[in-house]
Amino acid sequence: MGDLSKHFSKHEMWCNCGCRRGVPHPFLLTKLEFLRSLTAAAMYINTRNHRGGSCPEYNAKIGGSLGSYHIVRWDPIIRAELFLAVDFESAVKDPLELARIIEKMDLDIGGQGIYYTISRPGGRVIMKPGFMHWDFGRPKRKDGGRRKWIHFRYGNKTKYIWLPKNRGFLQYSHYQLVDLAVETMNRG
Repeated sequence: MGDLSKHFSKHEMWCNCGCRRGVPHPFLLTKLEFLRSLTAAAMYINTRNHRGGSCPEYNAKIGGSLGSYHIVRWDPIIRAELFLAVDFESAVKDPLELARIIEKMDLDIGGQGIYYTISRPGGRVIMKPGFMHWDFGRPKRKDGGRRKWIHFRYGNKTKYIWLPKNRGFLQYSHYQLVDLAVETMNRG
């Protein structure tokens, strides 16, 4: 049992620097809780860089974007320090599966990114699931599409692939992700 909602607690959402600042915007928390109930599987807030929110000082320390939706900001209406983005993993669902559920249920509220680490030991491509980013920020790109991306890490290189305006995660299979990963590695 959490102290923010049925499954989520403040301590897993606070900034990693230890300042104990920030909770998710109520709309984002409601959507997270709904996704958790749909998947019937534990979800873990990613703790690599962000738990959920980051104070501006910690965001700068880890090289985060100045416009990051993870940054804790004062909301004068709710009268609390809130953040609008969370990175998380599921105990049983791959990031692509989570993104598909979000799309299918029309829960995509801002930006969605799925993260994978790829390697090629002995010529065989291995794609290790990472985590999913979900934010309640700017819902549309300049061209009118939703902000959706796939992020690959290969060794010390990273590559973002932005999905076209008219294409979502539902149109991708795991095989197509592997093909994208191979293409990403081959481009260097």
